[in-house]
Amino acid sequence: MKKTIIGIIAIISIGGYFLFIKLIQHEDKLIICNQEAKLCLDGTYVGREVTNNCEFAKCPGTTMPHLDDNYEKPQIIQLPPNIISMEDCKAQGGEIFNILGETTYSGELIGTIEGLRCPCACRVE
Repeated sequence: MKKTIIGIIAIISIGGYFLFIKLIQHEDKLIICNQEAKLCLDGTYVGREVTNNCEFAKCPGTTMPHLDDNYEKPQIIQLPPNIISMEDCKAQGGEIFNILGETTYSGELIGTIEGLRCPCACRVE
């Protein structure tokens, strides 16, 4: 009987402790950010913002410049419509040219190489 009463008191105490903890918690939780600083391009520093999920504050003057209308975007090199084999390319004095990622080339593209996994053309200087 004594053990039962001690057990009930222990359960009530533990339950009361958790109830007390739950009651004193607020919706406004304390947010603590790291005290790091970020060096901006203009030489100033910014810290982390508590109101912005601890992200760094924006550096002054970080708006993107507007590209003027004279800006020319790099052109994508198009593969020639005619298909040519590697042997025919070499027979015509050409070389295999992978256009992937290229924006300029010298010479002339005379055909698309067949059977390769790359977007390759035959280039003749």
